[in-house]
Amino acid sequence: MKGIVVPGFKEASDYVKLYSDKLAKLTGFKPFPGTLNLEVEASELDKLPEGRYIRPEGKYGGARVIACSVFGIQSAIVIPDKTRHENVVEVIAPISLRDAFELKDGDEVGLDV
Repeated sequence: MKGIVVPGFKEASDYVKLYSDKLAKLTGFKPFPGTLNLEVEASELDKLPEGRYIRPEGKYGGARVIACSVFGIQSAIVIPDKTRHENVVEVIAPISLRDAFELKDGDEVGLDV
């Protein structure tokens, strides 16, 4: 699957921090407090495996969590129940993928799901 780097709403860090322990149990890594947002073809979203589910907590809804890798880094796609994004997946990793690989909005990124 490929996606194009797009800006987020600067809310993911709070979400990742709140669910950090749950995400770590599901993924096997402590996630960096933020996400890499990738716009994908709508048809690609339908092809994603079901993954695991995090139940809602506080003001945030639950989310699907699907294991993947990006640039060989163990990562996970997070698809929140509540989102303003359309055709966008949020990717968590143990590092800031945007910083580590000097990604800019508009860059194409491959995901191994």
